[in-house]
Amino acid sequence: MDASGNRSLGLALSGGGARGAYQIGVWKALEEAGLTSRFGAATGASVGAINGALVCMGDWEYAFTFWTQGDVSRVFDQMKERKDRGLINLTLAMAADYVNNRGLRVNNLRETLRQALDEPAIRRAAARFGLVVYNQRYRVGEYWFVEDIPSGFLSDFVLASASFPLFQPCRINGQVYRDGGLADLIPFPMAFGVPGISRVIGIDVSVGTRILPAYRRRVREYENRLLLIRPSKTLPLPLNFSRRAIYDQIRLGIQDGRKAIQSNLPFFI
Repeated sequence: MDASGNRSLGLALSGGGARGAYQIGVWKALEEAGLTSRFGAATGASVGAINGALVCMGDWEYAFTFWTQGDVSRVFDQMKERKDRGLINLTLAMAADYVNNRGLRVNNLRETLRQALDEPAIRRAAARFGLVVYNQRYRVGEYWFVEDIPSGFLSDFVLASASFPLFQPCRINGQVYRDGGLADLIPFPMAFGVPGISRVIGIDVSVGTRILPAYRRRVREYENRLLLIRPSKTLPLPLNFSRRAIYDQIRLGIQDGRKAIQSNLPFFI
């Protein structure tokens, strides 16, 4: 926390699959500027929920390693089972996995998140963690803050939020959940709902928020209290988890984040 004890900034992270690497880069720029110590909330949908949990853990180097030291076998079961990982073979394998199992199996991602996310640290964090999931049975979005998630289930809810539509759905306590982005592409109103939050930084790697009228109206509603940071260049496809794509997006995120901070200094006062 900064010297004034001010935690009036919120963070909202969109969905976007592998494009979430860009958010890690912007986070670095925010950390360099001393702004992360002012976070009072971190909310996310889909991959944004994963990154929001990492932000609350407060270790950028750890998050950087999480994103750069793995490969697609940490996400998709089929990838770990195959020795030949040429692009064509991987694509065919994923297609077969989707058809045979009614969705891509992501048990590897479940285990990866369980090992990577420090639930006690996230619960203790000064920044309040929140995520959105889509309840398939009731066809509604559900917004969960960390204190409302049962103990021991945090990584399961993060996985549920990150259950991309091509993935198998995530089942928790009799409910079937899918990607939080189906309900809310970037949950910045959730961050604004946290007491004490007066401004929110949104790191948006989705496409829908730029073109969907509902989101454009929501952005206008918050006027000068919301700063959306978006990629200055077209990012790789959401399922491109290649190491080169990850590194390139992190670098771009750092560059864009620095520029956004310099261009919007009054926002942070």
